Amino acid sequence: MVWIFSLLVLLAALYFWRNREPAQTGEGAQAANALMALETGIAPRDCLLTETELAFYTCANQVLPTDLYLCPKVRLEDFVKAKTNCNTVRNRIKSRHLDFVVVRSKNFHICAVIELDDASHRRAKQRDSDAVKDTALRAAGLELLRVPVARYYDRQELGAFFKKFSDQFAA
Repeated sequence: MVWIFSLLVLLAALYFWRNREPAQTGEGAQAANALMALETGIAPRDCLLTETELAFYTCANQVLPTDLYLCPKVRLEDFVKAKTNCNTVRNRIKSRHLDFVVVRSKNFHICAVIELDDASHRRAKQRDSDAVKDTALRAAGLELLRVPVARYYDRQELGAFFKKFSDQFAA
């Protein structure tokens, strides 16, 4: 009878040993801790756009020709890439986003970029970021419209800008 009890204890120990959580050490522990921090340190945003961006988007859509589409918050690297495998160039563009990208509705070909400039664009770090965007867009042959943040936007001026890229107004 004792040997049956011993066998059951041994089988239970073997079962628990095989199904235990692996010990987290080294890189595995660091990855697990990073995921835990990520999980506990994130909260959802209420809206994709800031109030300022939403105000501009609403106004721009009122005058946007139907053959164009306005994409908000597009990563610069989604449509501009380094010509070679140059990490220096890629590192300068990979984490930057653009406020709005104007594309053709039928094929999403990129026409132009719109950046909203608020007071933060006077800071040295932001000016450096703007210079990177300006240079990358110029090198890619894309037009950039920098719009100072305002309470109201000039619809005629925006309409004239969009008209340049619209097939609806082609001569």
